[in-house]
Amino acid sequence: MKSSFSVARVLISLLPLIPAVSLALPPKAVSTAPAPAKPDYGRIPLSFEANRGQADPRVRFLSRGPGYSLFLTDQDALLALSDATRCPAASPSSTTVPKPSPCKASKQHLVRISLADAHLHTATPTGQEPLPGKVNYFLGNDPSKWRTDLPTYGKVRYLDVYPGIDLVYYGNQRQLEHDFVVQPGADPSSITLSFHASDSLSANLHIDQQTGDLVLNSGSSDLRLLKPVTYQEINGQRHPISSSYKLVAGNQVSFTIASYDHALPLIIDPVLVYSTYLGGTGGDAANGIAVDDAGNSYIVGTTNSTDFPVTSGALQSTNGSALASKGGTVFISKLNPAGTALVYSTYLGGTGGDFGYAIALDSASNAYVTGATYSTDFPITCGAAQTTNNSTTPNAPNAFVARLNATGSGLTYSTYLGGKGNSASPGMGDVAQSIAVGPLGNAYVIGYTASTNFPVTDAAFQLHFKGNSASYNAFVTELNPTGTSLLYSTYLGGTGSGGGGDVANGIAIDAAGNAYIAGSTTSADFPITAGVFQTAHNASTTAFVTELNPSGTD
Repeated sequence: MKSSFSVARVLISLLPLIPAVSLALPPKAVSTAPAPAKPDYGRIPLSFEANRGQADPRVRFLSRGPGYSLFLTDQDALLALSDATRCPAASPSSTTVPKPSPCKASKQHLVRISLADAHLHTATPTGQEPLPGKVNYFLGNDPSKWRTDLPTYGKVRYLDVYPGIDLVYYGNQRQLEHDFVVQPGADPSSITLSFHASDSLSANLHIDQQTGDLVLNSGSSDLRLLKPVTYQEINGQRHPISSSYKLVAGNQVSFTIASYDHALPLIIDPVLVYSTYLGGTGGDAANGIAVDDAGNSYIVGTTNSTDFPVTSGALQSTNGSALASKGGTVFISKLNPAGTALVYSTYLGGTGGDFGYAIALDSASNAYVTGATYSTDFPITCGAAQTTNNSTTPNAPNAFVARLNATGSGLTYSTYLGGKGNSASPGMGDVAQSIAVGPLGNAYVIGYTASTNFPVTDAAFQLHFKGNSASYNAFVTELNPTGTSLLYSTYLGGTGSGGGGDVANGIAIDAAGNAYIAGSTTSADFPITAGVFQTAHNASTTAFVTELNPSGTD
């Protein structure tokens, strides 16, 4: 915050959420992100367009973001919040692929936020901090209706909405902030927010007694103003001041603030969060994310939707699995650093059902994805390490590993990875859980397998499956940079005492090529080395941490 005045801040965070879908696989643990987000991720600011005929004449400025539009008039702010179609999760099953479920129609919420008893009749908004970007609207074939070279601003300010208090809208790190600039000596108790909605949203306004948040419920979506953080800055240090919301008549909200120094600025900082959705009408689940050095985010998951948003020139533009009523295919989407647009988005899969679980990047922004597939026609590249789905067990998957080029328009390689499954237990096959990329472009893949003939290499640390008919062993596999051969591949596990067995969930690689694997085991005879932190299996399921040497032999 650059202003020297005190601020009452309302922060609107409109972040995409993807509802989970029950999958026809054993539970997948959450994998670790292959790389941490950079500190400058998403710092491209929001912009405010001056209205020059592209919106209703009462609108002075407008701003658009994922899932919402904000319209600022002389009197108030109108939020148009998109609630994308929601689909029920499929019923879990150990032997069948879930099929798409019926979906509810999409909906839009209109929420008007105004200031009670404010001086808005004298507070015409003005744009501040002009931005270099311009906005153009070429709608229809009538040039007289086009709007071009429209100015954009970093801030919009309403002067003196209450005595000594300005109202400022601006964007910060993909978020829309709504600040009251309270000059020393002004009275923040005069600030009263009024909420009015086009549906039942305003009727469900209440304070969460556990968190102190202000919540506006509306079916599948929530608006939540987090409990205000109030403080004063004294000699460069923040001194917290106790504060809370107070509901008043007519869906109005004010602040209750403890005693403070009225000669100094006071900052009241509530956060307004809106949850919306990204996907199609069939049900979608995001399972893995990676971030490149420029702040672009790459997401992998599974979708049942035939209308999942894919981009022009995508590798695969249709969901063959959903069309064949098999339930899911993989999606890979790349979003720009602001999260406002898709750089690319594509399906990846065959007609049998496919599940994307993890993603990693190399230095050239090629995306490596892995998961499980039931498809015998999964897109596989020529010369791949394994060109056929080896499963002979009913409803049992093979793992897959695929590398997309930097534009998302083609596969550098794609290969199956797996064996025949467990014929004694339908549905038990091979599932890849996580992936990492070494400095030379080798892909390291981990997961769990029920196959006694999972592909392992000579001299691997563990050559044979030690599980039983009701359990899994973990596996660790390193592929060469072209995906044409296995540099090493090994089982990792014991006899699966008590059932379940061994599951590898997360992997990291150091500069020397040592692989660090974490997961869970029910095996009392899981391979443990001498002198380690914990040598005994102390519960029905115990975590494990394993380091493999660069050759996968020890």
